[in-house]
Amino acid sequence: MMGLAPESYAIRMDVAPEMVWVDLETCGLLPEDRVLEIGIQVTNRHGDERSTFQSVVGYADFVLSDFTELGPRGLSPVVHEMHTKNGLLDEVREASIITANQPRAGFARVDVETRAIDFLTMNFGYLDVGLPMAGASVQFDRGVLNVQMRRLHNWFHYRQYDVSTLLQLGDMTGNTPDESVQRRGFHRSVPDIEDEISVHRWAMQRLVTQV
Repeated sequence: MMGLAPESYAIRMDVAPEMVWVDLETCGLLPEDRVLEIGIQVTNRHGDERSTFQSVVGYADFVLSDFTELGPRGLSPVVHEMHTKNGLLDEVREASIITANQPRAGFARVDVETRAIDFLTMNFGYLDVGLPMAGASVQFDRGVLNVQMRRLHNWFHYRQYDVSTLLQLGDMTGNTPDESVQRRGFHRSVPDIEDEISVHRWAMQRLVTQV
């Protein structure tokens, strides 16, 4: 898909007609905890999908064994069970083990970062300032990217759009999410983005006219 030309965003970056949603799956809750998967979805302001990028991240096999297994140097029991059940650990292992030292071509963290930036460039051209990052608990994802994928982090505008705030606003105004809001809890990047977009749609319909 061809994105809008960069000059389309030159005047009002804050009201750009497209949104960029990001979700990461990691080994834990610290910025240094390794990224397992990244998803990016471009939508219009109504949440209709335009294009999607998704990739697991591979690691050298001697690194992989340190953090994907259950144990003192690996994942906590909760995270290990979650990413075993949803199949993410198996996909990371498949992307990782090809030789004694290197992940499969294209799945090393730097390669995934480059492909993600290429995806954004394909959609938006070369922007002087990127668009705000949208998602849930966006500050966490930004913090991880700032430590582990700095070039991708720096593509985004300093502003952000966080649907977690919309849920809090709903609580404050006595509006609880209805059945249109998906809470599937897959803990995979693209399904989680789809759930976050459902919160966005609900908020646009139920909250915007009431605030």
